[in-house]
Formats: sequence, structure tokens, C-alpha cells
Amino acid sequence: MIISVSVVILLVYLWYEKRYLHQRSSKIPLRICITGTRGKSGITRLLASCLNQAGFRVMAKITGSSPVFIFPHGKEKPIKRRGITSILEEKKVIRKAASRSVQALIVELMSFSPESLYAESRRMLRPHIIVITNVRMDHIAQAGNSRDKIAENFSRCIPDFSTVFIPEEEFFPVFQTIVKKRKAKLFKVSEYDSAEGKSFLEKVPKAEFIQNIRLVLSVCDFLGIQRDLSYAGIQKAIPDIGSLKYWRAEFSLPKRRWELVSAFSANDPKSTRDVVDKLVKSKNIKNSRWIGLFNIRKDRGDRTHQWISAFENKLFPEFQKIVFIGDQSELVKKRLEKRMKGQEFDAFRNRNPKQIMSRLLEVEKHNCVCVGLGNIGGTGIQLLDHWDTIGIRHEL
Repeated sequence: MIISVSVVILLVYLWYEKRYLHQRSSKIPLRICITGTRGKSGITRLLASCLNQAGFRVMAKITGSSPVFIFPHGKEKPIKRRGITSILEEKKVIRKAASRSVQALIVELMSFSPESLYAESRRMLRPHIIVITNVRMDHIAQAGNSRDKIAENFSRCIPDFSTVFIPEEEFFPVFQTIVKKRKAKLFKVSEYDSAEGKSFLEKVPKAEFIQNIRLVLSVCDFLGIQRDLSYAGIQKAIPDIGSLKYWRAEFSLPKRRWELVSAFSANDPKSTRDVVDKLVKSKNIKNSRWIGLFNIRKDRGDRTHQWISAFENKLFPEFQKIVFIGDQSELVKKRLEKRMKGQEFDAFRNRNPKQIMSRLLEVEKHNCVCVGLGNIGGTGIQLLDHWDTIGIRHEL
């Protein structure tokens, strides 16, 4: 069998790349990776803040709604990408972290397909700690069409001899199987029942989800960080752009007050249902007419079909009206109008945030709760900027 010179050169190059990457990553004493369906960006920020508070020299990478590097001492820098997003940028992350002599690198994994997750985590970043936030029905085309398959997919990122954290309520047997196979350690993080834990959770900003806080505190406990430092880090963390946000806005002619809520980053129906439950319990949400402002992404047809099914199954009875914005908004509206008699629908296509809000205010003359749903990309982010100009941000 004759091997061509080009193949030999390629094999040598790949061997060198792997060796170089491992040498660089080995210079970083603690590597933590965050995966899961929801909450990855928020947990990455919280952990970076806690470790920074505890005296670690930390670098973190956020992959979510607004990609950024968090450098030691909390300084942030947007990630500028050219061309198609690729896991190969993790090579740059490792190089940056090693050159800054960081003690801890925290990375939000960007992959959802099995092959990419395996390569990104086990071959490139090789984390000591893996945090799996939750297992939800999203990214179905890449991750799997059932929660069992999605859980199996996330398990592919678990390296040998690592430590894995997952909420007890998100546990699947496949995690235990893979952890045993890889000689790793598994922590199923349960709800807090101590008086101290419950007392602190009452002080946490209502935009944060308790499940995320439990995971962060469990990782910090494992690392030997004192609770008072962990608590301080959580309270000082800068929220992600995609985190749950709330504004109050006053309008005239006629005079009315609107409550504006960004739940765009929840994305899937189950996660959004959790957000709506939080809003229903909030003492600050007082208006009784609820409007869902659903931002459709043309490239996420699987997600749109999930939402159509959720609306048809009346998963969100709080909303008297659903307004679709973006591509295919008229098509989705017509489909649901045929199947859901008595539910109000509307559709705005190719409108900017100012036009969307002007149109809503023309039609809706009463106090309303307007909740952004679906996708934060494009019009979603633009709406957040617009709501900052017309409303005043408050804690929930």
C-alpha cells in the first residue's frame, strides 16, 4: 500500500496540532465546560464571577446571544467572527488562556451535534469539570428528537476522569452509564433545604433561575470556595444579554402602562413555560392582558414547529394574543387561526422594533404585559435596545 506524500504531510500536521493543543491546555490548571439546552451563558458568567471573587485568575468564553471573552478581573471583549462559526475557534481560546497564565478557563460549549461535541470537549478543551444545565427539546435536527437522545448526545462531551454536575431533576440514566465508563464522578444537584441556602436564594435577583444558582454553588463547594465568596460572586455577576429582563413603559393617548419582558432567549416552549410561571408569581407583574411577541427565525424551522404544537396544545393560556414577527409570520398566523378558534393572532413582517411597537400601541389601548418569545436573534436583540429607550428597566 502506497501512501501519498500529501497524506503523510496531513497526518504529521494533525499530530502536531493535537500535541501543540494538549501542551497549551495542560498549562491551564482548571478547565470547566458548560453544556445543556438552556442557561449556559448565565452559568458561565456566574461561575467566572465566583472564581474571580475567590481569587482565581479566570478567563471565560460566552458563546450565546452575544459572544464575548471575559478576561481576568472581569474585563469583557466581544468576539468578532469572520465567516462560518466553527469549534476550531476553541484553539484560539486555549492559546489566549495559556498566554495569560490563567488558573481557570470556563467555556460555554458551542456544539450540539454529537461529533462536534465530542471533538470540542474531549479532544480540544479536555475539561476537568462538566456542567450540564438541562435537557430540553431544542436543536432537534442536531441533538436528537427525544429527551433521551438529547441526554445521550450531551453525555458525549464527558471526558475520562472528569467531574460532572447536573440538576437532580434533569438526570437521565445514560449520564450514570457514561460516567462509570469514563471513570468520572457525578454530582446530582438537589434542591436546597437548609435555612442558609433558602435565605440566600431569596436575595438572588429574580431574573436568575434557582436551578442555575444551585449548580454554580455546587461547583464552588466542590472547588473549596467559601460560601460567602460564592454568594458575593453571584450577586456581582453581570447578567447575559439574553437573560430575563423587565421594563415598565408609560404611554399616552390614551394613557396606559405596559410591562415589557424579554424571554426571547428561553427559545423552546418548556423553558419559556418556566419563565411564564416565574412571571405569574411575580408581584411586580400586575396587568391582566398578556400579549406574546413571537420572533420567528427562518433557519430554525424545527423550533417553529415545536412552538406551533405548544400553542395548539394551549401551553400558554395566559396570552390573550400572540403576535408573530419576522419571516413566515403570516404563514404561521394563518395556520394557527384555522386550528385555534377564539385565540387572537396577528403578524408583522419586515418591520423594525419602532414600527412593531407603534403598530401594537395603535391596536392595544389598555394596560398590557408584552412578553418577547421564540428567538433573540435579529429583531429580538433590536427590540431589547428599543425597550431600553422607551421603558425603565426594573427587577422582577
